[in-house]
Amino acid sequence: MLSGNRTMLSSSSSSSSSSSAREDGKEDQDVEHSLKMILGLLTRDVASSSMELGRRHGVSALMEVATNSREGVRVRVLALHALSAACSHGPFVRQYACPRSLSQENLAHLVSESCGGAVSASVDERPQQISVAAIALFLRLVVHLDHTDEKMMQAVQDVNGPSVCRAIIAGLSAPATEDSTTCHRASIDLLSAWTASDMDAIASAAEASDVYLESTNSRTSTPNRLSEAQMSDLKPREFAEYKKKMYEIHKHNTDRAKENTILFCDEETGGLTALLDCAVSTKDHALRREIGSAIGRLMACFEDDEAKKLVSPLLGYSGHITSSSK
Repeated sequence: MLSGNRTMLSSSSSSSSSSSAREDGKEDQDVEHSLKMILGLLTRDVASSSMELGRRHGVSALMEVATNSREGVRVRVLALHALSAACSHGPFVRQYACPRSLSQENLAHLVSESCGGAVSASVDERPQQISVAAIALFLRLVVHLDHTDEKMMQAVQDVNGPSVCRAIIAGLSAPATEDSTTCHRASIDLLSAWTASDMDAIASAAEASDVYLESTNSRTSTPNRLSEAQMSDLKPREFAEYKKKMYEIHKHNTDRAKENTILFCDEETGGLTALLDCAVSTKDHALRREIGSAIGRLMACFEDDEAKKLVSPLLGYSGHITSSSK
């Protein structure tokens, strides 16, 4: 079944310009039908279906459809939804959606391109829907490719930081449309995940809200974490080793979160400016509060002097903030 759908998707991406309008319309319907079938298979069993999709080079086929500007918005969004559903399964992401297989630069470009696209009155032809779906896919990649390997005790950072920043900033800078608020919130979710020190909490929250995992046994429990009862059964030396290991994991995650925050808040990157501009321009008061909370979490990674140095230029101060200028 997946093999036939993959063939249909590939043939769509290489259709000749001499095809008639009727043939193009039928082909679009066939591609949409194939994408819905793939989504159905992933909903039934995301673990086995996603790995089968990866073995049959489904990642490249789905990305070809998603980035093909000749396809309709609805078809491109379905392709991104299918890929995002497959990326709910961690082993699929690490084996088939790693940077060498799924270009994060191209994904960030897709977000930027669709955010600035022309606005259509049709519900099915609003380009910002593509950016929301692409940002959701980026969130899946961050959850599974930017973490600490607890067995090897080393950071796994297969996420391209500049591409994540570009996608977030593009989403925050989306012009006001019917979908812009959704796009802004998706960008804030991606930022929160990428700069979080507790990636386990982010992964658990993503899985808990994921419809594609509800009917499967693919939920991943936190590896090597012991319950209170299990810890009480440890011998003193084993308990000390376990606590040391948990401290090192926490330190790795905290250092990673600070590195990502520094990159996003860097003046050349412009992430902090994009957040403030979005807060000023939006008419959604709830969104404005969410942005304020997001900025607060970012600033919590820094010492007071570091935070003041970052914020001062944006607030119109020159040099350090003194007590008399507050």
